[in-house]
Order: sequence, then C-alpha cells, then structure tokens
Amino acid sequence: MHHKLFRLSPLCIALSIASGLSVSEVTAQESQTVEDNSATTEKIAVLGSRRSGRTGTSTPAPVDFISSEDLSSQGNTDLSVMLRSVVPSYNVAEQPNLDEASFIRPANLRNLPPDHTLVLVNGKRRHRGAVIAFLGSGVSDGAQGPDISPIPSIALKEVQVLRDGAAAQYGSDAIAGVMNFQLKDDADGFTLTARRGATFEGDGENYRFAANLGLPLSDDGFVNLSLDYSEYEPTQRQVQRGDAARLSVNNPAIANPAQTWGSAEIRDDFKFFVNSGLELNDHAELYSYANYADKEVHTIFFFRTPDGSDRSQRFSNDGGQTVLIGDTNLNNDITCPTINIVNGNPTTSPGFELISNGGPLDEECFALAEVFPGGFTPTFGANVTDSSIAFGVRGEFDNGFSYDVSAHTGRSKADYFFINSVNPSFSNSVANDGISPGFNIQTDTNFNIDLAYPVEVGLASELNVAAGFEWREEEYEVGLGDPESREAGDLAGQGFRETVDGFAGFSTRAAGVFDRSNIAAYLDLEADIVDGWILGAALRWEDFDDFGSTTNYKLSSHITLSDSISLRGTVSTGFRAPTPGQANSVRTSTIVTSQGVLESGTLSPTDPLTIAIANAIPGAPSPEILQPEESTNYSLGFIYSNSGVDLTVDFFRIDIDDRITLGSNVDISGTLAAGGAAAANLQNVIDDIVAAGDASASSISGFNFFVNDFATETTGVDVVLSMPVNLNEGDTRVLFSYNHTETEVTNSSNALSATRIFSIENGLPEDRFTLTGIHAQDDWNFVARGSYFGEIGVGNDVGLGVTGDFDGFYSGKFLVDFEAQYHFSENFSMTFGLQNLFDTVPDEVPNPESNAGQIYPEESPFGFNGGSMYIQLNYTM
Repeated sequence: MHHKLFRLSPLCIALSIASGLSVSEVTAQESQTVEDNSATTEKIAVLGSRRSGRTGTSTPAPVDFISSEDLSSQGNTDLSVMLRSVVPSYNVAEQPNLDEASFIRPANLRNLPPDHTLVLVNGKRRHRGAVIAFLGSGVSDGAQGPDISPIPSIALKEVQVLRDGAAAQYGSDAIAGVMNFQLKDDADGFTLTARRGATFEGDGENYRFAANLGLPLSDDGFVNLSLDYSEYEPTQRQVQRGDAARLSVNNPAIANPAQTWGSAEIRDDFKFFVNSGLELNDHAELYSYANYADKEVHTIFFFRTPDGSDRSQRFSNDGGQTVLIGDTNLNNDITCPTINIVNGNPTTSPGFELISNGGPLDEECFALAEVFPGGFTPTFGANVTDSSIAFGVRGEFDNGFSYDVSAHTGRSKADYFFINSVNPSFSNSVANDGISPGFNIQTDTNFNIDLAYPVEVGLASELNVAAGFEWREEEYEVGLGDPESREAGDLAGQGFRETVDGFAGFSTRAAGVFDRSNIAAYLDLEADIVDGWILGAALRWEDFDDFGSTTNYKLSSHITLSDSISLRGTVSTGFRAPTPGQANSVRTSTIVTSQGVLESGTLSPTDPLTIAIANAIPGAPSPEILQPEESTNYSLGFIYSNSGVDLTVDFFRIDIDDRITLGSNVDISGTLAAGGAAAANLQNVIDDIVAAGDASASSISGFNFFVNDFATETTGVDVVLSMPVNLNEGDTRVLFSYNHTETEVTNSSNALSATRIFSIENGLPEDRFTLTGIHAQDDWNFVARGSYFGEIGVGNDVGLGVTGDFDGFYSGKFLVDFEAQYHFSENFSMTFGLQNLFDTVPDEVPNPESNAGQIYPEESPFGFNGGSMYIQLNYTM
C-alpha cells in the first residue's frame, strides 16, 4: 500500500515469478469465445498506432480487446460495471447518496479520475457527461468525465483499452489511457435478449430487453440498429439511524428506516444506437453513427431531524432547544409563541397546539413540523438524456494514401428534481414532488481531418507518416432553477433556510452558457527501423482560446527478441484541459459535518464575488484562472507468445502536475462568528450576493472552488495471461489479469485536506485481479470468474470506531461469478447466472447507528448489495 514504482507488493512479485521468464502481449481479458481463441487469431489494433495492419501483439503500448461475448456473460447491464469485471485497472463504485455522482457514476482507470481517460466511439471522441462529480469519494471529487452508460452492450462489436498515456496522439484527457467502443457493423442478423434478475436479499429487482438488427444499405453498405430498455429497483442496506431511533421513542411519525443506503432506483432506462456505412467506390466510404438515451434516476439524501438537532435551520435554529416558528404577518400585534422542544418532538411539545389547532395563531404562525411531523428525507433525482451524431468519409488510394474527414456533436443533459422536499422559508410549504433546482447540459462538437501516407525511406519498412487537424468546441450550460428552489419566501430573515432543502436551485448568477474552443494539429511517424524493431514518434500542438497552447510528444518502441519474446516501451507527455463546467460552476449542496447538516457552496474561481469573499476571509486561498494539468508517462513491457499461451507484463509510471481539484472548504460561518472587521466585510459581501438574487448565500456555511493545486505520482504493473487448457472434452481457456496501482500525493498546498489526500492515495484498491475459466462443450457454455478487490482506505471514516482508533481501512475481498448457457437450438438459448456467488460484502462501517445508518462503505469497489442471480433468454438468427 505504501510503495514506490517498482517496489511491488509481494503478490505482484509472486505473480511475476510464477509467470515465467518473460511477459507477453495478450490482447484482452476475456477477449474472445473459446471457439475464436485459437493461437492463430490476431486482432487489428485501432488504438496506440496509426499504422494499418498493426496487431495487438505488435503495438508499442498494451491494448486490450474485449469482445461482445465477454460483456454479455455478466449479470449487470451497466456497461461500466461490465468493464470492471474484465479490466482490473478499471473501477466504478455504486455511489449511493452522493448527489450528481449517483446519476453518472465516476469510473477510474489506473486509479485516476474519470476525466483522465479519453473515451472514443468508432475511433471518434465521445462527449463529456453533463454531471460534475462534486462528491466523488475523494478520488473523483470535481471530475467531469464522459458517460458510457448510454452505450448498450448489445451494440458493441468489441471494446479496445489502450493502457498508456496518449495525449500526443489523441489530445486532452488521454493520461490514464484510451477506451474505444467499436460498434457492430453487421449488414444482417437479428439478436433479441430478455433478462430478469434480483439480489439474494430479494430487492434490486431488474429486467432488461435488448435487440440488435443488421440491415443491408444497397449492395455496398449496412445499417446496424441496437435497442436496450431496462429498469432497476433500489436496494436497501442500512440500520436505523441513531438520532432517528432516539427520537422515535417519543415520535411515532419517524419512519424506520428514516434514511436508506443502497443502489439508486433507475426507471425507463432507454438506449438506442445506429451505426451505418456505405462504400461509394473502391476508394471512399461514407460512415455515420448516432445515439439517443434517456433514464430517470432516484437517490436518497440525508434525514432531516424533526427537532432540528442537525442544526439545519429547518425545524429549529438553536440546535433543537426551541421550535423554529415563522410569523407570516409582522405588521400586526400578534406575536408567535416560543415553544420549547420536549422529548425531541415538536408536535407534542406544550404550546405547539396553539399554532396547529386552527386558531388565530395557526393562521399566522408557521412551523415546518406541521408539514413533516417526523422529519423528512429528500429524494434527489435527475432525468438524464444523452444524444450524439457523427458522420464522415474515409478511404485509401492505390498508392497507400488514406484519409478520414469527420464531424461529431454530442449532448448530455441532467435535469434535476426533488421529491419530498421544501423551501422552508415559504409559509405555504408542502411536501413538493417535482420541484427542479435546474439542469446542466454539456455539448461537444468536433471536426477532424486525419491523413496517412507510407513513404519509402530505406528502412526495413515504409515510414508511415500520419498527420491531422482537429477543431473542438465544448459548451456547458447551467439552467435556472424553479423560483421556489432558489428564492427566499415570505419567512425570509426569520431563521429559515431560504432555498429548496438539499440542493439550492441555480440562481440567475449561476445560470448561463459557458464555452471554449480549441484547434490542434499532430504529426505521427512509425516504421520498422530494422526487422524486429519498431520505432514511433508523435507530436501534437493544441491551442485553447481561454488559457493558450500546449505541445506534447510521445516516443514508443517495440523490439522482437525471438519468435516468442518481445520488449516494448513508451515515454510521453500529456495534458488535461479544465472543462468549462469546472471553470464556471456555481452551486450549493448539503454536507454532513461534525457541526450537523450544513450548506456548502462551490463558486467559480474567476467570479468577482468569489474573489471578494476569499479576500474577506483571512487565510483563504486566492482564486485563479484554471490551467491544464500536465503529465509524463513511462511504460516498459515484456511479451511472451507461444503455442496459444500469451503473457504480458507492463510496468508504468504517471506523474501529474497542477492537478485540478475542488479546494478545501473555506469557513464562512466561523469567520462570521469570530466577529470584527473581517466578519463585517464578509457580511457585506454576502448581503450583496443576496440582493443580486442568490438567496443561497445567506445559508451557506462555507465554500470552495476549483484550483490547480497538487501533484501525484501513480505507479504500477499490469499482468495479463491467456492460455488453453486440455480437458479432453470440449474447449477450455483460462484468462488471468492482474493490476497493481498506487498513487502518492507528492506536492500540495493548503487546498487539499489530510482527509482528501488520504482518499486520493488509498480510496481505490492497489491490487485487483480476475481469474476466468471458459468452457464450451456440446450445447453448453460455462463461465466461472473469480475477482479480487484489494484493501481500500476511506478518509472520511477515520476515527469512526468506538475507541476512536479505526484507521479507515477496509480489507480486500474475493468474489466468484458463475454463468451457464444452454443452446436449445441454433437460434434459441437460455442463460442462468450467479453474481457474487458466496454473497460477499465489504467490512462493516464501525458504529452504523451513529453514521447515518450506513452499514458498508459507499466507496466499496465491488458494491455492497451481496449476491444476485439472473436468467436470460436469447434468440439469434
């Protein structure tokens, strides 16, 4: 856990020794079915080399190929979770109760944030998701990566994963690697699947219908259509919260459980993809793809206690001593009474009947306990839509000159809503269902020209010269929230929270359209210098209209030592540009602190009001224009391939400077409480914000903003093995993949807290492996998979133990999956599967009653729902 590159864990060393004298290129985890996994099978690599005819075993950087069969032989329908099972360096958690991160879950390649991985579809850059993961379990906090969940697995021919830095080849974000989702291009055939599943506990019921249809487009083209529809019921894994249990003794209106922990509810998850191509002549082909997806996601927020003991300015503003009562008419002689809260239940406290029995005080005096006598737990949801269209023309002339001219635009929208929440400052508050705090839209548009030409220069092969140009525009839109979500009601100034409870609606200050454009040009050279030695070099220049230009390079080499053994290595620089969303976000959300449930704001680092507030608080960091992150990648690999046995070992190191992150919370409430000139200046700034129409400024206890703050060093090794096994009956293959990755924060200013540093360094497993056996015999196919997820450390959980000595670490776990498929005929088959066969769950959180009822760490890399089962019917023709 606390190692440097190439000081590897004992497990890693043991695996390297056990793997033999050297290492090999294996094109992927469960890359092919047994029938398709012969020793002579070769894949044409798209990633890592712009030279045509390159195979997975001859690329200078490791490329994994994951077939559609590998994805379909799993119990989950979310593409991110499917990839987690077959790519050990890829992690994605359940993300319960984590605001926007529950809608587009952050995924991490090589333990880096999701926006450090470039995602392509058919080789074209995929647009970002609309969601910024403000709460991303530490590692992904503030990241805005692409959303791959709208891609239906049935639409995929294969997935290629380049495990190497490639910004010099493909541009921004390609620091951890590149993932290319290759769509099916069949001109005939039909596939239909129907699936039903549930957890061993009986919750989390889900079903899915998916279909793929290939059609000819004249005699020289194809149209391939894919549909996918699914729904997931939520799961619940919690105990009753300690505060709810205590209060329920005298308040039967409190629900049990008052707050749930589990997987989000997903309704009407619809996905559509179309891929098409048409040959114009011997030298030209038109191509296009498009998608549309839509889903509704519900997640749960924290419980609001009916006595106000959570210090949230809803039911009480003095920590639960007296009922918070609003006077709807301050211009008459009626004075609302002071009601002391007895036994934690406002509604049964002496005097509460005066404001709730229909008398004159009831008409004028308002307490939120009248609406929510047992407190309340908001449901935060979003309608997430995703669409894109790409088209282009490509071809190759007889002299080898090839071209590809394309355009692409993609759009992701998250339209937020609340159920069972209110704006407490409105005296006519009711349990609102559907109040919207606003929406986010991310729109990306790309135009690309890619050219390649082989030149004879007297080397062992022609020199492949590739060059290209790219224009890209990114646009991030923040949509205005409903008035009740962002405006103060008639009880403003009387101690009530003055925006919708849970996530203040986007105000007129926050709303707007923020964009950025850039241009890029690249040159990529590759050739066989002599027989058995490939050498490549790439150079890319990009210029952004907001922060200037950046130039990056990559050098790569592949050396064949014998028929079985090869070496490969790369060195490259890379970058990630800050997104317009990160540079312009203004929002507030509810956080849980030792002082109770408070409001925290995120402000734009260039907003004049951000600067004014920061200047008004002594010791606060200075907001600055965001700059790109810069990286340097190193890799060294060994390849062994002989008699159907393929083995690779690749060491890597990724150094990143000026990493962009959400800075630590700047304390507003503490500065105000301290009094003096600083408090007076700060209060004046807050009053100006409220006067400008942003009522949320009156309730936030602190704020943060994005900064270029810290540097990290990420090191590790990947081991991939594929080999046939002779069992005399049927065809059997064993696949093994191992990843060891560790990250160290090497430099940081005061913007990163110790808790955040702990999570960045320990929040994802350092060790992951999968061992898969695939066996086909007669009409049966069997898949058995064992997956190990190493220890994780959760910074927020340090000190939760009874004695205060819990170190925040949760032990590694081993999970087993099993699937059996029987073919009734050539067209019809049935599949039965068990995920997490032995119902393994993470270590429990110490003292769940005092930790909001949470039993398991939400950061668990394999979830916390335990085992599940599914059955699927398949029809093909």
